Amino acid sequence: MPPLLVPLLVAMVSAFADPTTRVSPTISPVGTYVIQLVNGHTLPFSDRLRTNPGYEHRARLDRAFLRLDRKGTFVFTVRSAHVHAARAAIEELGPASDDYVTGRWTIHGTQLVLVVDRSSRGRQSARIVGQLVRGRLVLPVDIGNGFTRRHYVLVARYDASYF
Repeated sequence: MPPLLVPLLVAMVSAFADPTTRVSPTISPVGTYVIQLVNGHTLPFSDRLRTNPGYEHRARLDRAFLRLDRKGTFVFTVRSAHVHAARAAIEELGPASDDYVTGRWTIHGTQLVLVVDRSSRGRQSARIVGQLVRGRLVLPVDIGNGFTRRHYVLVARYDASYF
């Protein structure tokens, strides 16, 4: 999975979910949420993150969506392109590819909590806390790669036309 976009999906916020939490019977967020904005910009969204001295990671997020099922599990899917190159180099992004992350979700009032499966990241679980109000989902995500740290806000809308 592209190094820049993995955190965009799962955030670099490390914590563990409370295993006693359950889905609230008052709100059912089940369905598909399509990412429409990243930091107020429509997709495709492009960014550059400084990596090793003299290098950067360039990435473009073409589309993303979050599917919440009735069992309390989710799949977050993205289509993206990326390249790691010298900052002065004029290098095209690689071909776009699809990738996904899985995990569990819970809801508490309007607060939606996503906990990424360990197997999806190969390390400790990440926890993302967003707000869900009237079909609009706002997910704050912090990304860090050792050299650069960024804060992104993903805005998604419920879309009944997706599976």
